[in-house]
Amino acid sequence: MKPHTSPRAAVAGTLTLALLGLGTTAAAAEDPPRVDDPPDATAALVAKVAPGDRHVVDVEARGGVARASSAAGTTTVPLDGGAAVVLESRDAAVPRLEVNLPENLALRDGAVADDGTVVFRSYDGGADVAVQSLDDGSARVQTITSSPEGPHEFTYTFGDDIVLSPNGDGTIELLAPLDGGGAISRGTIDRPWAADATGRPVDTHYTVVGDSLVQTVRPDAETTYPVVADPRVERGFGTTTIRFTKKETRRLRDGATAGLISAWLPFPAGAIIATASYLVRRQAKSAAAQGKCVKIVVYGWPPSTFTWWPHTYSGGYCK
Repeated sequence: MKPHTSPRAAVAGTLTLALLGLGTTAAAAEDPPRVDDPPDATAALVAKVAPGDRHVVDVEARGGVARASSAAGTTTVPLDGGAAVVLESRDAAVPRLEVNLPENLALRDGAVADDGTVVFRSYDGGADVAVQSLDDGSARVQTITSSPEGPHEFTYTFGDDIVLSPNGDGTIELLAPLDGGGAISRGTIDRPWAADATGRPVDTHYTVVGDSLVQTVRPDAETTYPVVADPRVERGFGTTTIRFTKKETRRLRDGATAGLISAWLPFPAGAIIATASYLVRRQAKSAAAQGKCVKIVVYGWPPSTFTWWPHTYSGGYCK
């Protein structure tokens, strides 16, 4: 049988941000959303193929923005397709995280589906975007590509001074450098995934290019449109992580910077950790001997109740 291709087959993608993929199809595909379709059609498409048990949070649309609240914090999605999605903690001391929609797409203003999904149609029909706020405080950004000739790559950025650090498990950590050394975690991007309309996995991967994250979707001859792919952005509300490079780990080992920890975290966490700097120094000695690095994880956010502990890690920012 000759492979069938829908005249407007769809591919979507997510950063949790979620992405929908593309390719030729060996079976008849469902009719994908059109520009004049209601946003609920796109929301239903994503719900059908997105993995996991996270639930979309309803939003309040007012004044040109759609805002969703959960126990973890607030996600603000401007209806202007050129504006950034903003993730904020309920603790005002935690810096907010910005996620820009794919920069290679020209998007119309967003419309809100009944379940809270905000859908941005493209001007040229190349790829649409669907943004979802989830009940764990994370956010997904799905891209929906209209045909095999549409975009295969989607580029994301995350505001000023954010460093992208790939982890060994396929996740990407979003780090903000600190004065005096080290970098504090602002959030994490889940491992990428992609699935076609039948639920069949589609190959996808991330590439870090400078301060940008590129998700590439690679369909094959068996791919049935539409395809959904996902990067999910998590703010990391429950913990705060400070990572150090190999050079900085050696300095911690030698005691040169342990006292500066108090300047990197608000009182009283920084002061308390600094007084127990022997723990950091001991961990740094072990990490340096293995050619690895130290990170300090603070559970909770000062000045509220918190605990902390130094850990050894490798890869990503450890270089």
